Amino acid sequence: MSLKVRSIRREDAEAIIHWRYEPPYDVYNAEGDPEARRELLGGAYRAVETEHGELVGFFCLGPNAQVDGARTRGLYADRGFVDLGLGMRPDQTGQGLGAAFVETCLAWGREQLHPQGFRLSVAAFNARAIAVYTRVGFEKVASCVSDTPQGRFDFEIMVRREAGRR
Repeated sequence: MSLKVRSIRREDAEAIIHWRYEPPYDVYNAEGDPEARRELLGGAYRAVETEHGELVGFFCLGPNAQVDGARTRGLYADRGFVDLGLGMRPDQTGQGLGAAFVETCLAWGREQLHPQGFRLSVAAFNARAIAVYTRVGFEKVASCVSDTPQGRFDFEIMVRREAGRR
């Protein structure tokens, strides 16, 4: 499947805040939260769609992808890494599309920002996402606990260096 990145639209944000994930991933449900809508439309997020224009997910680069617990511990001090946060449409998860989705997000970030590498903060319970991130070259470098609107969670901090970059 060919994926492409575009600006996020109001209708994308509206759809995303109403996505419903099954447990244990239901902590990612935005429940129609107007603050989540504002964040999605704030300029830091991009939509990922199929060649037919079907929304399959979204991502952001930078501080919006960080968690407070890692910030407090100084785990984001290395400015050579760009933080990546992403989400796939619930019916697209577990279908074998994760690696292509993540690689599409990384390619866009690489083209725009030319970073030394990318960094992810992923909930430790999300074994499915961690497996995808590992498959595309991320490795765990730290862990932390962070409070989120959905509760307190353990997070793994993962990095992927870009080829030829130190």
